[in-house]
Amino acid sequence: WSEARALARDLLATSSGEVGIVAMDARPRVLVAGDPDGRAARAALERLAPSIEAGANLDQALALAAAVARPGAEIVVIGDPGLGRPSAGAPPARFERVGSAVDNLGLSDAALRQAAGGLWLFARASSFADQAREARLGLWVDGSEIASRELTLAPGESQDAAWSLPPSAREVTLALDAGDAWPDDDRRQLRPELPGTRIQLAGESPALARALAALPGATLARVGLGDYRTDAWPQVSVFVGPAPLDPPPGGLLLVRPEPGGSLAITGEPRNGRVVDAGTGRLAEGLDLSGLNLVGLRAMEAPAGAEVLLQTDSLPAILAWSGPTGRVMVMAFDPERGGLMDRLAFPLLVARAVAWLAEGGTGGAEPSVGEAVAMAPPLAEQDLRGAAEGWPADRARPLAVPGGRPLWPWLAGLALLLLMIEGAWRAGLLGAARRRTRGEAMGSGAA
Repeated sequence: WSEARALARDLLATSSGEVGIVAMDARPRVLVAGDPDGRAARAALERLAPSIEAGANLDQALALAAAVARPGAEIVVIGDPGLGRPSAGAPPARFERVGSAVDNLGLSDAALRQAAGGLWLFARASSFADQAREARLGLWVDGSEIASRELTLAPGESQDAAWSLPPSAREVTLALDAGDAWPDDDRRQLRPELPGTRIQLAGESPALARALAALPGATLARVGLGDYRTDAWPQVSVFVGPAPLDPPPGGLLLVRPEPGGSLAITGEPRNGRVVDAGTGRLAEGLDLSGLNLVGLRAMEAPAGAEVLLQTDSLPAILAWSGPTGRVMVMAFDPERGGLMDRLAFPLLVARAVAWLAEGGTGGAEPSVGEAVAMAPPLAEQDLRGAAEGWPADRARPLAVPGGRPLWPWLAGLALLLLMIEGAWRAGLLGAARRRTRGEAMGSGAA
């Protein structure tokens, strides 16, 4: 690499016209184009570092160079003897070879995939050597080697491998024991993305961070209030302090809201004692009565907001559905007061995150035939179901799995029971009549 850089410096120093640099690796890119005095090109050359990606796309690099160069400009390719030759029809170029031929093997691809059967690892080893080479491919999971394969690769050949990994795997390492001169492409380290809730936390609250990190299977990302993610990765976004002016999609948990955000905060912070913990899913079974909360803030909540926890001064927890997903506000400071010292706090956070994650993105509409989970509000107690399009005084007839109405069977069973009861009563009545007649005859004979 140092030899190639030195040769490039010499070429830039002796050039009298515009110059440019194209980095040639698996995905070539233009670093500098149309540099009149070579200053930008020299600076880019000093910053350029070897790529760990195996392979070099020579044809694409030549096409890029020809596209950014002026007509008639000379294209110089600097590479080692293993670079190969361009395809027929590629732009003309002068080749400068550096170094000597090396038999390099490398991991050209590796990826983890979640499938129905669990976690799978897919890997590809490639040969960039001029002769057949043997190598050992080892697989480590969480620091322990669990599998290996012996590979024999012909020149230019690639071989694929796949492994089923334990569901508990947290760090996966692939190592190719090739013993070549370029070890940087012989090792890959990957971490599976956990299937649990993806949460981003913006702002400072150690107690809240501990509660979120303890959620089973959750992936917690700590971000700043000014550099939070707005893509689809976070399922729940937690903000401590001012509410975001541009809220990310998904569930939104606002803790200790302050002025300056998207929530209109009024008045000064207050303290309050919980007077109504509610009986909904959020506070059910939690001992919150008489709890002192600190730093309560009054706010202008949208229409339809539900109060899930009430104090003797202000609402402490509110929830509603917004345009980008569900929203919950914990309008107090969890670091002060007695809540963070109670077992109820992590349970409260877990229930809040679960409810927010269920809501998904508020603006998304289900497609035809898609199953939709209808989660009731946390404060709802009396749930009644009604079929849309049916009169209020009529009930939809139940159906058996075969699709036929159930009421004829029920009516037939009721009729059969009536017939049996009628026959039984008729038999009993006949016996009584015979007994009465016999008694009358007996008394007459006497």
